[in-house]
Amino acid sequence: MDTYITVTAYGETSDEAVKAAENKITALEKLWSVTDQNSEVYTANHNGSAVLSAETAELVRFALVMCRETDGTLDMTLYPVLTAWGFTTDEHHVPTDAELTALLDHGGNIQTIGAKPDGTAWKIGVRSPYGDGSFATLAVKDKASMDFTEEMT
Repeated sequence: MDTYITVTAYGETSDEAVKAAENKITALEKLWSVTDQNSEVYTANHNGSAVLSAETAELVRFALVMCRETDGTLDMTLYPVLTAWGFTTDEHHVPTDAELTALLDHGGNIQTIGAKPDGTAWKIGVRSPYGDGSFATLAVKDKASMDFTEEMT
């Protein structure tokens, strides 16, 4: 998905659940990659249209509904921000504040379901654009939004 994903599961079948999640993510990456020239999303981004599988079409329909229901807070059109940073082209650079401000109107999301088994919040690291590591950490539970500013440390 052109990002780092960490899957954590608890319980007796956690190993199997993590493996199933990893397999699903790999299959979806083949459909939805913005850098794989064979993916449906890459084709749509570069050609302006594409023939979509039922799975991709359903995702697009759902994403459009969520965008409408959240007044644009959850928006699937983050690609311009990724490109501005060079994450999808490997031509990394730091965009200006004005450029980012304009581009951030185009979406992105983090979702957490519940809390950890001990009741504490999930900790989500925001990758540093300057190299390895994180530049911020979010502590959240039961959230699906771009507006995490109160949780940022």
